[in-house]
Amino acid sequence: MTRLGLLPAAVALFVGCAPTAQPQDLTAVRSDLTRVESEIKTAEGDDARYTGGLVKALIATRIAILHQTAAMLEQKLLASKNGIPV
Repeated sequence: MTRLGLLPAAVALFVGCAPTAQPQDLTAVRSDLTRVESEIKTAEGDDARYTGGLVKALIATRIAILHQTAAMLEQKLLASKNGIPV
């Protein structure tokens, strides 16, 4: 099946979706996102202290995971705002 063949099915899924997120849900996601962004800044500060080695590699891994977490939280926030089931 081509991608264009899937488009009508995807559109049918989202027709009629109304925002169902509660304000406290959005507040919780925003709070988590703020916390993760703060952790990213802290980890980037830790990363700047090292020039190489295992510790720097582990911190870089932590930063990558935190960036992925932030992206997922942003996606959840936008989906909730627009009434897309999460």
